[in-house]
Order: sequence, then C-alpha cells, then structure tokens
Amino acid sequence: MISDMRFYKNVLFAALILLMSPAIVKAAEADSILLTLDSGFLNRPVELAVFNGDVVIAWDDRALSAPTTLEIKRLSNGMAQFAFGDAAAISGSEVTIALRSDGNAFEVTRDGTADGVTAAARAEGMLTSSLIASAELAVAPVTSADVKEAMIGGDASADEMIEAPVRTDETIFLMLDLGFVGRPVSLEVFDGALTVAWNEETLVAPTSLRLTRTRGGGGADQTEAAKGVAIEFGDPNAVSGEGMFTITHKADRPPEASEQTEVNVYSVDSSTAQASFAGDAISYTHPACAGGTFAPMFRDGIMRSGMASWYAYKDCLCAASPDVPKGTRMKVSRQDDPSVFTVVTINDWGPERDVHPDRVIDLDKVAFSRIGNPRGGVLAVNVDVLSEDDPLYAIGDELPPPPWKW
Repeated sequence: MISDMRFYKNVLFAALILLMSPAIVKAAEADSILLTLDSGFLNRPVELAVFNGDVVIAWDDRALSAPTTLEIKRLSNGMAQFAFGDAAAISGSEVTIALRSDGNAFEVTRDGTADGVTAAARAEGMLTSSLIASAELAVAPVTSADVKEAMIGGDASADEMIEAPVRTDETIFLMLDLGFVGRPVSLEVFDGALTVAWNEETLVAPTSLRLTRTRGGGGADQTEAAKGVAIEFGDPNAVSGEGMFTITHKADRPPEASEQTEVNVYSVDSSTAQASFAGDAISYTHPACAGGTFAPMFRDGIMRSGMASWYAYKDCLCAASPDVPKGTRMKVSRQDDPSVFTVVTINDWGPERDVHPDRVIDLDKVAFSRIGNPRGGVLAVNVDVLSEDDPLYAIGDELPPPPWKW
C-alpha cells in the first residue's frame, strides 16, 4: 500500500513538472517569471533564486503578511524588477536583493520614482543589499562614482549636475505603532548625530520607518556638510502631506564666511532648499513625505534667497550684506512677485548669519518701501549681483524714491 502511494505521488509530481515546464521555459526566454505566493509562503523565511541564480530576493518570517503574486523581470541593462500583486502583503517589510554584477552599488527605483543610490556588498560575484519592499521595486547595478543626477530638469549643464547620494551600511529599522500616530515625534538616532522630528499632523496610521545614513550628493559648487539621511516609511498612506519634518544633522565642520548652508532633497521632485547652521548642527524643515533622501551641503558663494529686513538709516537705496563687498550693486526682488524689485548699493556689513540665518540682506527703509510695506518687518526676497553694464544698474542712482504707498 505504501509503495502504491509513493508511485501515485511520483506520477503526480512528474505530471506537474510536465504541465509547468512550457511556462517556465517561455518565462526564461522572456526574462520574466510570475510566481504565486500562497499561504505556504507565510510566516517563514523565503529565498527565491531565479535566472540560473543571477537574481535572488529573500525575506524573513515576518515579512509576508498575506498571499500575493510576485513578478520578477531581468532587463538587458542588468536591472531587476520586482512587482508584488498586493502591495499591502509585504509593504514596509525588509527584503534582501542580490544580483550577479561587477558594480559596487544599486540605483533604486521605487514605484516608478528614482530613489537614489544605495551601497551594496560584493561577495563571490554577487552584489547584495537590503531594502524596504514596495509594490514595484527595481534595482540596477552601478558604479556609484559614475552616477550623476540633475537637480534642474533633464537638460541641466555640467555645473548643475550633482552626484547622487550613496547609502551607507548605517541603518535603523523602527516600527511605529498607534502610540506614534497623531502626535509630535522626535527621534534622536546614530548616537545623537541625527534628529528626525515631525508634527502631530504627519503620521496618520501605524507603519514602519527605515533611516539610512548617506554620503555625497553634492554639485560642483557644493561641499558635503554632514552625512545625509534616506527616510523610508513602509506605508506611504500613513504619512500626510499636511505634516512637516524638522531634520537636524551634526555638521562635519562650521561653514566658511563665504558659504551658505542648504540641503539637496531627492524625493518625487528633486530640489535644493535653504538650511540653517547653529552651534554644531544643520537644521531645516520640509513637507512630510513617505520617502526621500536629504543631503546637507555648503555652497561656495553668496546667499541668493531669504528674508530681507530693514533699518532707518540714511534714506537711500542702500543695504547691508554679509556676502559681498561695499560698493556692490544688487537687485532685490520679491519672491512672490519677481516683477517687483529695487536696486541697492551695499554700504554696510550685516545682518549676522549666526543670529539670523535666514536673513539675506538688510535694506534701508527707503529701499524696503520700494518692494514692500515696512510694517511687515521682513519680506521674502531674491538677490542678484549686478554688473555696471547691466541696464538695471542705473536704477540704484535714483533718489529720492517715488512716493509709493502701501
């Protein structure tokens, strides 16, 4: 009886192989495999090696929370794509991916959005890294030093190209339960070198959070000011866009007198934002997002945007600046309406950036009145240095100013 049962089992197993073989061969030819992860894959560690072991994805016994499908594709450029049918089944969990490659890092794309470069370990020809899973995750092996990313459009000049930040092996994985929802939170991590905080509007549901320190991410005129951070929440719907992050990094050094402090942000839209330096730390705020990388930088050059204050001094089209020599002529325009501007001559030094890190210029009251109401105290402006052959240069000679009223 036992031998009969073994016979039938063997026949059934052979039939299954015959039924499945054409699909497997076809999938291999197309470099695409569709797997069904049923309840047998739940609550157990899983390691899937496909394409003759050139692509591997693995997770632990806590990762998969429900049955789902997984499609794995291998593209001609060496990229591997992983698409889970039910994002909630593995969202927020950590997976380990290994590719056979000569690279030294992975360029990561998450749900169709570039997510920067992460460090990877090489062993026996395989490049390996751990990542937070998402519905669609793609990794491409790269040489990190060769990866460049434009901060301003796709046709940016060489000076506008910056090196994408590279993730280090310093990472922290946290579970944020109901106790973190609907309240202000401040997390001091990496021995006090980084603080990530958010207000009560940020977290609307329990989720996971992974913080990974990064290096690099600067442009030709930027110098790294501190290690950056990649922030990844497991459930994107748990983070409200109405919330606000406040991030503080311990700086590698204080800025030079001619340097301004800023942060390069890699998220859905890459950008550069103003930051402040105080004591030994760099701080800034940013609208809350489910994922992004923040790289603090010092930029060699003058501060070109910020708040303008005013003082009643000589009743002239003049101003104080800590960035340029006396006698420099500058155009000062409103950030909310750049068509409203004035031209001033720098005749004093100030304001002090260590006291007022967001102050770009201190205008005489007469000059301030050209672009805003002095009763407001300060005004968000942009500033530009003018050369003597600029048609706007002569505006600075105009005195007294017209009797504008606000």
